[in-house]
Amino acid sequence: MPPLSLSPLTVHPCSPLELIDAASTAGFERVGLRVFPVLASDVDIMADAGLQRQVTARIGSSGLQVLDVEVVRLKPDMDIAAVEPALEFAAGVGAHWLAVTSVELSAYSSSDEPEIVDRLAALAELTSTYGMRVMLEFMAFRGMQTLQDAVRVVAATSSNHVGITVDALHFFRSGGRVTDLEAAEPSLLGCLQLCDGPELAPEDLVAESRYGRLYPGLGGLPLEALLAATSPSLPVAVEAPSAAHAHLPPSERAQEAIRCTRELMALVERLPTPRLSATRDLKMQDQADAATLRFPRVTERPRILRQRQCRPRARVDRQGRLCTRGAMEWVGATVLLHWSAMCSSPVRYS
Repeated sequence: MPPLSLSPLTVHPCSPLELIDAASTAGFERVGLRVFPVLASDVDIMADAGLQRQVTARIGSSGLQVLDVEVVRLKPDMDIAAVEPALEFAAGVGAHWLAVTSVELSAYSSSDEPEIVDRLAALAELTSTYGMRVMLEFMAFRGMQTLQDAVRVVAATSSNHVGITVDALHFFRSGGRVTDLEAAEPSLLGCLQLCDGPELAPEDLVAESRYGRLYPGLGGLPLEALLAATSPSLPVAVEAPSAAHAHLPPSERAQEAIRCTRELMALVERLPTPRLSATRDLKMQDQADAATLRFPRVTERPRILRQRQCRPRARVDRQGRLCTRGAMEWVGATVLLHWSAMCSSPVRYS
């Protein structure tokens, strides 16, 4: 199981010191830091030199590694030099990645892409001087909407210092297929961000991504297939902000997030090999999601689905037919009955 990182949004709103303490207490090995404020409730670390010193000291005493600092918006007229103070701070806490996204879809023009590629390449070059790399994250409601968009832009930079963040929610909400991920060059992927959500997308994708996610394993996204399609060495971060849990202290939210994530990943590690292929015809935002699935035994269903009041995921059987957990159990029971009958019958089967 790879080391897990706690993304700031999972326990938002809280101070960066509370974030570090929550990650450490819950058992995360890594943490992300938001050094460029995006939401009104974000703490501006770069505006407070004293807070910067406190964060640096707290990271050192916690034993956590900093996976990434976030988040820069790529624009054609972006001032690269303005990012350098934050890069200096990030290098001081040992950060590995700088997270970037494109601007909102309404403010994006495809004609700007050549300039954006140049800006991204220049940012990656500057970031590399601080021992870091840049991760580009795509989102359905931003200019870089899909995995294909991100691959195209990253490839155009011709830089070895740029990777791609695959956020589970954004990947499936943008119509991504697990087969798309399997076809991507593994070296392009920098991080996998895990969360869950309903199979069908809500109308407001922005609100869902910031306030309406579910902890891994509690929704309808095919996360097992997603994890099975990525390298076990790929860094994994948990980004699962939920307004339903906002009343809980950051430490409790972090503990619940890592518990659900570990149970899901343990299930994937137990799945038999080689993988079996099947087509999953469930609609997600009116798009079919084809996934390569491996079939666990019924008894290996995640405990979180049995313990919690949540709708069980749909699955496919070996013939590609959709079935629920109950249907799978019925099939298993039927096979067991037939096998018992064969064993107890005096008739020989040859």
